Amino acid sequence: MPPYVEPIKVEKQLPFGAESFSNVGEDTWDSLLTQLINDAVDDIHEWTNTRFEPTETNVILSGDDTKRDRRDLILAKRPIRSVESVAVDGGVLDEGAYRVLDTHLVRVDGRWPRGQYNIDVEYTYGYDDVPGAVRNGIVRLVRSVLEQIPTDGLSQESSGDASYTYRPPGEIRATVAAEVQQYRPDSYYSGARLI
Repeated sequence: MPPYVEPIKVEKQLPFGAESFSNVGEDTWDSLLTQLINDAVDDIHEWTNTRFEPTETNVILSGDDTKRDRRDLILAKRPIRSVESVAVDGGVLDEGAYRVLDTHLVRVDGRWPRGQYNIDVEYTYGYDDVPGAVRNGIVRLVRSVLEQIPTDGLSQESSGDASYTYRPPGEIRATVAAEVQQYRPDSYYSGARLI
């Protein structure tokens, strides 16, 4: 997976670099930035339940778990970009036997057969590129972690005439999580409302 944000771009957004930390060489600094970027990407994947690059996957599902009179087969990873193959009980279906929607497959030539683990789907999901809000969120998450090192967890400090206030990491995480929610793919059940 190519990184969503290059370490050099994160570093440009920081008010400090490796030289601000004693005993941290350039290689250690680059490794730290890469690890923090990967951690931030993992958080964003969890919050949005998707990937920001096309990602191939293979799932084996049960016909007994289909919806709407056994015509809808819900795929967990979304948005669905393409379906490479669908096999039922070992036989590959013709592409005309189902329609691909963002959240699920609709059987158009009948119903998905009952059975346990009898439907094998190879498909690609995710977005084509990384939105700016996601890139910015990654940078903010990394910066938040790194800012805790020199501040040692302080929320506010003063030096001479200058005063600094730091946002707590939990607050930044909550803000980024809320901002990237717009990229969470629709749910199969998005039309249902609890009354």
